[in-house]
Order: sequence, then C-alpha cells, then structure tokens
Amino acid sequence: MVGARVGATPLNPAAPGVVGIQTWLWIDGADEHSWGPNTATASSGGVTVSATAKATKVVWEMGDGTTVTCANPGTRWTPAKGDADSPTCGHTYLVDSGDQPDDA
Repeated sequence: MVGARVGATPLNPAAPGVVGIQTWLWIDGADEHSWGPNTATASSGGVTVSATAKATKVVWEMGDGTTVTCANPGTRWTPAKGDADSPTCGHTYLVDSGDQPDDA
C-alpha cells in the first residue's frame, strides 16, 4: 500500500485548534492504494499467487496522551460542516496546551 495523506482540522496546520470543538480526522483521498482493498498478482514457474491488502483501522496519537482508533478512513471536513462533530472519526481536546512545555 502507498502511504496515506493525513487530513485533520484545522485545515491549516499553522492554525490553532480549539478546545472543546472536535478535531476531525481522516485519510485524505482514501482509495484502494491508501485504504484498500488493493490486490496484486504474481506468477512464476507455473505458480500464481494473489495477495489483497486492506486497512482495518487507523490509530491517531493526539499529542495529549489520547489515542484514537478508527475502523474507517474518516470523513473529510468542509467549511459547510461548521463545528459539528465528525460522524466517523474525531477527537475533542479538553485542555488548552498554552501552559505546556513548547505549547505541546
């Protein structure tokens, strides 16, 4: 499988997130190459082998000690969705990181 492109709100990585508003998480452009199923076949000496790869989950380490596990590629956020929670994969930060070392 090809490495996936990560999508998350806010869309601008330099923009701060907002405490209490859910961060949406998704695999951007999820398709057979990044999420699956992706099947490849090889033959040699009269033997043919096929293998199929498919992601079953994505695990997000959120930086606040929380790990979010989603069994799907998530839903891409758009401005029309406003501050609604993600229907498939998200995390809500509960504490401001401003007083943490390096604002982590």
